[in-house]
Amino acid sequence: MGAGVANQFFWVSDFTVSPMPFGYYSSEPKVKDRIQALRRDKRAFYSQNLYLLAGVLFSRKSTETDDLSNELLKLMTCL
Repeated sequence: MGAGVANQFFWVSDFTVSPMPFGYYSSEPKVKDRIQALRRDKRAFYSQNLYLLAGVLFSRKSTETDDLSNELLKLMTCL
């Protein structure tokens, strides 16, 4: 994630990650199947009881801003 975003002249300047329990909608077969497909592509991350929902702010490259993409990747893949 980090290198791909950075190479596009943008980087992760801020993010938030929230654990969400699987509920009525996210437990429906078609939704759960889609989440599983995203996980196989390393685009969704979850455990048995919860999944992670992330909001990410991408900014144009600047020498004054730290790229937080590595921190985001580590946090999102901890499950």
